[in-house]
Amino acid sequence: MKIIVLSSCYPSKSQPFKGIFIHKTLKALSELGVEIHVIQPSNWFPPFGLHRLHVYWKRGFEASRDFLKELDGIKIHNPKVFIRLPSRLFRQNGWVREGLTISKFIKKKKALKGANLIFAQFLIHEGYVGTIVKNETELPLVSIALGDDVHAWPNEKPEYIPYIEEVLLKSDLVLANGEGLAKDTAKFAKSNTLAIKPIYRGVDLLNFCPPTKAEKFLAREVYSLSCDLKFLLCVATPVKLKGWYELLDSFKEALVTNQNWRLIIVAPRRKHTGTLDLEKEVTSRGLINYVKFFWEIMPDAMPKLMKAVDAFVLPSYNEGISNAVLESMASGLPTITTKVGGHAEVIEDGVSGLLVLPQDVQSLTIAINNVFSNLELRNYLGKNARKSTEKIGSFSENAKKLKEILKNQSRI
Repeated sequence: MKIIVLSSCYPSKSQPFKGIFIHKTLKALSELGVEIHVIQPSNWFPPFGLHRLHVYWKRGFEASRDFLKELDGIKIHNPKVFIRLPSRLFRQNGWVREGLTISKFIKKKKALKGANLIFAQFLIHEGYVGTIVKNETELPLVSIALGDDVHAWPNEKPEYIPYIEEVLLKSDLVLANGEGLAKDTAKFAKSNTLAIKPIYRGVDLLNFCPPTKAEKFLAREVYSLSCDLKFLLCVATPVKLKGWYELLDSFKEALVTNQNWRLIIVAPRRKHTGTLDLEKEVTSRGLINYVKFFWEIMPDAMPKLMKAVDAFVLPSYNEGISNAVLESMASGLPTITTKVGGHAEVIEDGVSGLLVLPQDVQSLTIAINNVFSNLELRNYLGKNARKSTEKIGSFSENAKKLKEILKNQSRI
């Protein structure tokens, strides 16, 4: 079976863990014998250094140098999308143009001949682009909802909703990362009969696992963490929706009676609009001596960091199912997160983790205080957390299920 994957969120030279969980799913499918080709388009740009004359061209030039051509045996293709300039005169839908460009590329590219289906990661914008590709190539379209495409982006830009409705109408199959996300996605469907199939991506149960005392000690040495202190870890992008304001306020309150705890922040540096200055926020709350910034941690190093800490927290406003939450639970960490998306599917509150309401500083403070002050509770939650992720399954286990789903939907 050969599938063409539409994904603008995929690892590159400068951002090796961008879209890493999408890649892990595709890698697991590839190991099962599925031939995968990723389409990662960029802007067209002119030769001879003329790309410097326009921001669109400059972006395309920079992207072309940054993109990978292959990763773990998966081929990555970068068709160039031509944008008519000036845009104020040539009104056009960029997603439609992207879809038409990809369609022509698929028809011409020898390696893509005989593909069985299009697999769009995210409903928008990849899913909508997929509807154009389906129309032009007559390949079946499978779209998957992964979280923000359903929870965050339609709230920020209501004009996206008609595009989601179109994707749900024209996809041959719609998947979602979990049951909760499937229900949330169904709210956008015009038809009450649309069946959205939940399929978990999985978690790396082999590398993310509870440490022995010796492994924990060695991990702390690697990250220069004192054995006399306890550490709470948060891994998230530095944006408001991840609940950083609430976390810092709650952590400050919990420190009053738990002075031996520290907060470790892993938040990749970004220059995007809406990026928080976390150092400024930490300093303004007088927490600079109680917080350690690790910024970017390579994916291969994350299991060791999980082994070095004592608890995990992610107070985000919305999620599908957070990969970081699953990894912390698989590592046997007592995990505090918000009751959003599919978190309630994997966490039984008070048994395999603690669930709090989003944007609720009071409930988050109570949960953090309980974890900080109660060793017995930490051990209890951590033990059950691991068992819960084992029910979700590994990437390879879920890839087998996904392969059968895609095979049944393809034109084999």
